[in-house]
Amino acid sequence: LQGALQQLEGVVLGYPADWGDTYHFNLREAVLEAKLVRHPEQIFFLEDAIAAILAGLPRSNTDLLKEGREGERERG
Repeated sequence: LQGALQQLEGVVLGYPADWGDTYHFNLREAVLEAKLVRHPEQIFFLEDAIAAILAGLPRSNTDLLKEGREGERERG
């Protein structure tokens, strides 16, 4: 776990659409206090509705290629 945390380059936090700037500020401060990242610029906020859509998307072109090859094997 320590090794993974040391390589962390950013933190993405989800939030409900109706929560305000105070919530963002408090979360940002908690992440910095926990030393998960060094700079506030490494902390990103993503509205929950958008996060749900992004979670369903492929992670990369490599994933698409891999899934395509696996599908060919199943048919082949």
